[in-house]
Parts: sequence; C-alpha cells; structure tokens
Amino acid sequence: MVVIFLIALISSMSSAAPDMILNVCVKESARMDDELFTKLCDTANEYVVDTDADGVKYMDPSQIVLVANPTTSGERRAYATFDAAIKDRRVAFFIVDNFAYNYLMEKNVLRPLAFFGIKSPEEYRLRINGTKLLAEGDTDIDYYIVMKYFADSEYTEMFLSSVAAMVVDMVMDIVR
Repeated sequence: MVVIFLIALISSMSSAAPDMILNVCVKESARMDDELFTKLCDTANEYVVDTDADGVKYMDPSQIVLVANPTTSGERRAYATFDAAIKDRRVAFFIVDNFAYNYLMEKNVLRPLAFFGIKSPEEYRLRINGTKLLAEGDTDIDYYIVMKYFADSEYTEMFLSSVAAMVVDMVMDIVR
C-alpha cells in the first residue's frame, strides 16, 4: 500500500506544472556557484504559491549561462534556452546580471517595475543584493530582478495574474 502511494505521489509530482519558473540568466563570469544558487532558490521557494490550483506548490529553477560571443553548440543552446524562456508565457520574471539585462533590453521585453508598484532607482530592474533573496556580502556581482512584459489585457488571465501577483509579493517582501 505504501509503495503504491509513493508511486502515485512521484507520478503526480512529475506531471505538476511549475507555479514559479525561476531563471537566473547571467554571463559566464557571473555564474552563481551551487551554494549561492541553492540559497537563492531556497529563499524564493518560500514565496511560491499554488498558482495553478493543482494542489502542489512547485518551483522550477535553472541557471542559464551566456557568453559574449557564442561559438560552440552548447553556448548557442544557452541563448536558445534564454530566448525560449523570454517567449514562455509561464515565465514572468528573471534574475539577471548586467549582461543578461542588456540582452533583455535590446529585445525590448521588460515591463517597468512601477507598473507593479515596485519602487526602484532604475525603471526596469531592482538590485537584489542586500535583500532576503541575496544577502549583502554573498557575492560581489550585482544581480537584479526584472519583470517580463505582457500586454495589460493578458493580466486578466488567471494563471498569469496569479504568477505576477506572487512575484510582486515576493519582491515587495524582500526589499522591506
């Protein structure tokens, strides 16, 4: 009986859609080590809510590492992964360094933070160093949270509005 329950539990979790997709997108020199990435994910996971009402709170974290001039298939695949995340309607935000931020700005895919009521010295990004997500002194590299642009009319969709609200609640709490 216990074995059947465990199989059912594992099966249900493997088919659960993520409630939060956390993509850390950075230049190779800004790659987070495993300890820092795990710490960031553990903290972000505290803010995950069941946005799709499937009874499971699930965060899907990844780190996409970019190089300035991709030449290998792996380096080009990283850009393809990043571009797919940009187009993915389930992805509402990114954690980025300056390099990835500039890439997103060139693609014109970011929403001003003020739209969400988030106050920041910069229009499109908020530095997360020195917050609950990334304690000051954990790294000497600046990391930022950015919100992806969706048309105003798209926020009427329940899943997107739930994801956006979850991320905004997280940001508002980490900067207190």
